[in-house]
Amino acid sequence: MVTTAPAHTPESSADFVPFCDEEIRALEYRRRIPGGDWSEENIYLKKSTRPGWWKNANNPPLKGIMDIFSLWHVRTGVIRKGIQTGGTQACYNLLAREADYSNGNDNALVVMADEKSVKKHGVNRLRPLFECSPNLAAIMSPNPDDTTAYTMRLLSGFRIDVGWATSEVSVASESYRVIIIDEISKFSNVQNIDEIKGRATTHEDTKKLLFLSSPDMSGTDPLQAEEASCDVTFDFWPVCPDCGEAQPMLWDNFTWPKQNSLLPGGKEDHPHPGEVRRLHLARYACRHCGVLWDNHAKNRAVTLAMARPPYSGWIPRQEVARFSSFAVIYPGWLSPFVSLSECVAKWIEAQNELKETGRDDKVKKWTNTVAGEYYAREAIGAVTTEHLLRYKSDLPRNLVPPDTCFLGLLADTQQSSFYYEVWAYGFAPAYKMHMVRHGIVEKFIDLEGLILSEEFKDHNGLIHRIGPGLLDSGGTRRGYQKHSRTVEVYEWCSQHRQIIPIKGLSGRTGEMISYKEITTYPGTNKPIPGGLKRANLRVDLFKDELERRLGIEPDDPGALSYHDGIDSDFAKHYTAETKDESGTWIHNRKHRNDYWDCNNYAVALLEMMRLRIPRIDTQEPPGRKIRNSGVQ
Repeated sequence: MVTTAPAHTPESSADFVPFCDEEIRALEYRRRIPGGDWSEENIYLKKSTRPGWWKNANNPPLKGIMDIFSLWHVRTGVIRKGIQTGGTQACYNLLAREADYSNGNDNALVVMADEKSVKKHGVNRLRPLFECSPNLAAIMSPNPDDTTAYTMRLLSGFRIDVGWATSEVSVASESYRVIIIDEISKFSNVQNIDEIKGRATTHEDTKKLLFLSSPDMSGTDPLQAEEASCDVTFDFWPVCPDCGEAQPMLWDNFTWPKQNSLLPGGKEDHPHPGEVRRLHLARYACRHCGVLWDNHAKNRAVTLAMARPPYSGWIPRQEVARFSSFAVIYPGWLSPFVSLSECVAKWIEAQNELKETGRDDKVKKWTNTVAGEYYAREAIGAVTTEHLLRYKSDLPRNLVPPDTCFLGLLADTQQSSFYYEVWAYGFAPAYKMHMVRHGIVEKFIDLEGLILSEEFKDHNGLIHRIGPGLLDSGGTRRGYQKHSRTVEVYEWCSQHRQIIPIKGLSGRTGEMISYKEITTYPGTNKPIPGGLKRANLRVDLFKDELERRLGIEPDDPGALSYHDGIDSDFAKHYTAETKDESGTWIHNRKHRNDYWDCNNYAVALLEMMRLRIPRIDTQEPPGRKIRNSGVQ
C-alpha cells in the first residue's frame, strides 16, 4: 500500500511570504520588445519640443534605428546624422531599455567629447529621462547618493557611468556591456576610442556598442572608420505621397527659385537666405513623378515609409544575414524638426561666403550638420599612379647605379610584417636617390638578413651592402591590432646599431629632426643595454620635400628614380595621401600608404646623412671592392 503525504494546508496567511515589487519584477518573465515599441510604452519627455509620452510618429526614422539596434544579433550600431535629428535622444532611449531589461549583472558607459557636454547632458537630459518616466523612476535607487551627474545606480544593481574622452571612468579598466560614444567625431585621439571600446571585451556575445555623431573631415574622422567596419549600411527611403514610389532623399533633387544663380556662369540674383526662410521657397522634386514636396509633403512621405515593408523606412544597401554591426545615414532634411527651406538657406549662406571670401567654413559646416556627410576639401599635391610610374628607370631590381655612396634601408612596421625600401644615395653635391629594391618581410630576422647577408652590385661588379637605416618604432595601435611593437623594435635596434628607430611627429613647427635618448623599454623599468637614440621626424616636412622631388621632371637633376620592377600596385601607395587647402596631409584610406612612408623615411635619412656624404671627387676609383655604408 502506497502512502502519500497529505497536502499542506496553511493555517493562516502568515505562512505566505509576499514578494516585494522589485522581487516580482526580477523573477517574472518579460518578453523583450523592439526599441521603438518599448519607447512608446516607457519614455516620458518633460524637456522636449514635443513633451509628453514618446511617439514614434513624431520622428519616424528613429523607430527603425531603435528597432534595428534591438535585434538580438546586433552588437554595434553607428549613426551618422545631421543636427536636430533626435539621434541622441534615441540613444538614451536604447540605454534606458537595456537598463530596464538588465538583471543587474552588467553596467553601461556613456562617453561624450568633453566635460562640459557631460554636465549638460547628464543633468539636463539623461537624469530627467529616468525621473519623469514612471516605469524608469520605479527602478531608480531612493538613495540620493546613487544618482549624480556622473553616475546612476539602479535598484537592480545596473549602473550607468557618464564620462568624457579623457576622464578617469573612460580610461579605467572596468567592464561595461553597454557603451555609447556621443559625438565621436570630436574625439581627437583614436587611441582613447579603442580603450573605451575595450571595456566591453568580456561581454563579447552580449555587448551593445553605439557610436553617433555629426561627421567631420573625410579621411580623419573616427566615425568614418567605425562606419566602414560595419557589415551593412542603411539609407532611409521616403515614399512619395503622389506616385507612391520609395526613394532616397538626395540633395540634387532640392529646388528653389533662381537656383542656378550661384553655379558657375549664373547671372541672376539669387534669393536672399532670409527670404527663402520667410516664404518657405524650397521644395523637393520626387525622382519618379517630379511632384514638388513642401515640408508637409516631406513629413508625410517620411511617415508613409513606415507603412510598407520593412515597416521602418530603412533600406539596406546590401543584404547581409544576421549582421552584427550596422550604420545608418540620417541627413538633417529627413527630420520633422528641420525644414527644407532652412537647409536651402544655409546652403546659400555657405556658397555666398565661399564666393566672397574664399573661406569654406560654412560649406564644411553645412556638409557635416545638414547633409550629414563627411567634408573633403579639394585635394592638392596628390600623386597619381601614372605620374609615379614615369620615374621608373631601366635599371633592374637590385642593381646599384654608378656613383653610389651608400645604401640605406627604410622600413615601416606593421603588426605582422615590415614594408621596406632600399635606396641608393649618390655623392654630394647632386645627392641622387634611386630605389634599388622594395618588398615585404615578416620577421625581424628577415630584416637582419637584408643588412647582414644581402649583396648588391653595380655595373662594374662593385659590391654594396646596406649601411644606415631607419625603422618605424611601431607605436600606433589601431582597434583591430593586438599590441604596439615599440618594445620589439627597440630591442632589435639595440642589437643592430646602424638602424635608428624613428617616431613621426605631426605639424611643421619645431625641429625637422630631433633625437631622444631612450634608456628603458616602454611601460617598464627594464633598461635598454647601452641605451638607444630615437629620431623624431616632422613627417609633414619630409612629405612636402618628397612632393617637391616628385614634381621634378624624371630627366632633370634632382629627380628620384625607381627600379624597373615597380608597378601600379606599388604606385597606389603614393596616391593614398593628399594635401587639403590648409596644407595638411590626409590619408584617404582608399589604399595602403606604407611604401609612401618608406620613401619619406628615405628623404629623412638623406637629411640626417647629408653632412657626412663626401663629394664625388673624393670617391674611390672603380674596382671589384666591397663598399659598406660609404659613410664613416
